[in-house]
Amino acid sequence: MSLFRPTEKRAISTADVWGSYGSTRSTLTGERVDFATVVGLDAVAGCVGLLSDIVSMLPFHAYRDVDGVGTKLDRQPQILTNPSTAVRPVAWKAQFVVSQALWGNFWAIVASEDALSYPTSAEVADPGQVTCEERPPGRPMWRYAGREIDADRLLHAPGRYVRPGSVLGLSPLDVHRDTWGLAQAARRYGAEWFRDGAHPSAILSTPVSLDENQAKTMKERFMAAVKRRREPAVLSGGVEYTPIQGNPSESQMIEVEDQVIGRVARVMGVPAEMIGGSAGSKSSVTYANRE
Repeated sequence: MSLFRPTEKRAISTADVWGSYGSTRSTLTGERVDFATVVGLDAVAGCVGLLSDIVSMLPFHAYRDVDGVGTKLDRQPQILTNPSTAVRPVAWKAQFVVSQALWGNFWAIVASEDALSYPTSAEVADPGQVTCEERPPGRPMWRYAGREIDADRLLHAPGRYVRPGSVLGLSPLDVHRDTWGLAQAARRYGAEWFRDGAHPSAILSTPVSLDENQAKTMKERFMAAVKRRREPAVLSGGVEYTPIQGNPSESQMIEVEDQVIGRVARVMGVPAEMIGGSAGSKSSVTYANRE
């Protein structure tokens, strides 16, 4: 049986409607969302990292039903003990979590089988390269990197949310793109506020009236004297230096950051306090006392 078959003409698919998983999408905030920008958010990285760390370290075992009782197999299938020739089992399971958590689906291409045609190894597929043409009530048509692939050669595990009548899990990258956009906008706002907020970093004052050129000259000379130096500045002629410290509470950065972490945690199904957030202003639950 061939793994790939030539590309054929096809009807409209979910990929045509939703766009390819991992494609760049616009949001209400104007931010562009794709895999690279979303995984770069610390809250998302914290959630995905926590889930993948937990799942990838868990032992996977196969059981046989013996008179209604699950009995652990003496010899475990290779698909569980060593599913890939490219990556270690821990990394394989971690990729499973990342694929489901962000794309809502996991795919792997069967690379080898035993004498009974059971998969013995499967290489994880790039979710952004998988498309599906659903043809109810028949079997869906799958394509990988634009080429049709036999469904019997594809392992597919949808995520938490599957639209009724569909075989595909909903993609958090697409469904929750406005949440990711809000998180990106909050990060950009914070960076710009600290970089070039609407207040000067300090004030040079003098009892003598200065015209525009004199004020500019004073500022340039002061900057030239202290730039990239840790030495104390010596001022004369009644000039006073008054630093202005930005107050994070005025920009509501702490509140915004906490709200962003909470939103991301809810989407990912992770307690916010497990990734540095809080359970709410009236809650005493923290990372330390979360069981």
